[in-house]
Amino acid sequence: MARVSTIRVRGARLIGAELLDRKLAELASRREILEAGLEAGADIIRASAAQRAADQPELAASLGMKITTTQAGRTVALIGPEKGKSTRGFSLVALAYWREFGTKPHAIVAGAFRKVRRSRQRGGGTEAKSDKRVLASGGTIFGAKVAHPGTPARSFLLSAFVEDGPHAAHVMGQVIWERLRQITSR
Repeated sequence: MARVSTIRVRGARLIGAELLDRKLAELASRREILEAGLEAGADIIRASAAQRAADQPELAASLGMKITTTQAGRTVALIGPEKGKSTRGFSLVALAYWREFGTKPHAIVAGAFRKVRRSRQRGGGTEAKSDKRVLASGGTIFGAKVAHPGTPARSFLLSAFVEDGPHAAHVMGQVIWERLRQITSR
């Protein structure tokens, strides 16, 4: 005969609660269950985004995924280029941002991308630390200042999420459901 255990919820009494207690204790690892589901779904989005950025192999190869928990206790998956990696002198995080959202038309000035030094003797003004006075690439000389026309947005992360999000959510649900089934069948 089953031993009767009692769980009190606003005065209610539940018979057979010992099994429920044990199963709920096993669900204490629900964070691990959620992380497994998130990892499966995020991997689908990451692979889709990498495929959409295939014309920039360094960017596609740098796409990674991180599962983390916010201060509010929500478990989330972060997908994007790994920090600290660069190509041709540009951070892959910046390149991903420019590709995802595009850029407005802007001026490129020779020496402007170098660190700036403040001169207190001259009233706090700034001057470029670089001696570069002309922009050039290969054998072409562009001049001291160039008007960049801007670049259109070529979304790879958002479009991957929009197009493959329903499939990723389905896979996440399947993984979570399978993990729950494994716990309850013990």
